[in-house]
Amino acid sequence: MDNEINEVTAEEIKEEVKEEKTVDVKKEESNEFSDLEGSMTESVTADHSDHLPIYGVGPKWSIPCAIVTLAAVVAGHISPISNGIPKNFLRYMYIGFGVIIIIASVKIWVDAIVNSQIDAHIMSNKLCTTGIYKYTRNPIYAALLGIYTGVLFISGNAYMYVLPIFFWIALTIMLKKTEEVWLLEKFGDEYSDYYTHTNRILPGPRKK
Repeated sequence: MDNEINEVTAEEIKEEVKEEKTVDVKKEESNEFSDLEGSMTESVTADHSDHLPIYGVGPKWSIPCAIVTLAAVVAGHISPISNGIPKNFLRYMYIGFGVIIIIASVKIWVDAIVNSQIDAHIMSNKLCTTGIYKYTRNPIYAALLGIYTGVLFISGNAYMYVLPIFFWIALTIMLKKTEEVWLLEKFGDEYSDYYTHTNRILPGPRKK
């Protein structure tokens, strides 16, 4: 009888040991997975940069302006609005002026994107104040505004020449409420000084 009890007890002990080992193994695996998840989370966090949006509010402003510009070009050649297009030498002056503006705007765009490498500055959280950015805080927007203006001048309808003014006003309001606030929060006095001495849109001599 004692032998049977001892055998049963021995079997129970073996089962308990097995269960404890199984629990320990599961705990170890769980810890390993939690460590792995933690390292993965840290890796993802490390790869995520807290830089400002590369395109800023550009698409929200530029796309509607492009659509309005194209619509204005089409509408400007439909009667009776088409009478805003001069039939004399002014027509050629408008075209020439428009071409010059577009060429200058493309040059500004290239300086901002290629020469000043603004994307790299944004990704590395650095404020770009050299090159074309020495003369305008927003050369890409200035270039787009110039392109829209140039297209309207080439189209030649004087009634449409008021549109760039509205584009300018809309851009100024958007920048004041978004990108300029973001930059001031991120760069503080560095941006404040840059803001004070550099034009918002049109390139020009630095203000003293």
